[in-house]
Amino acid sequence: MEQATSSKALKTPNTDQMKAFIEKARSDTAILAKLDALGAAGASADKIVALAAEYGYTVTEEECREAAKTHCPHYKH
Repeated sequence: MEQATSSKALKTPNTDQMKAFIEKARSDTAILAKLDALGAAGASADKIVALAAEYGYTVTEEECREAAKTHCPHYKH
């Protein structure tokens, strides 16, 4: 039997979405303030994933961790 799948089910996170979210955050003070607050609080990557989703971006926790290394002043290696 063939399974029917929707295009939404096939949508997978990708680095382009993470880059786009970072660019949006740079130009949107509300997003930037939320990211700063999450970073200062030591929030886990799943909180960033949820924030990105609020703004229509699909990113993974791994992408968030990688991006944090270069884009987040609160990131601890």
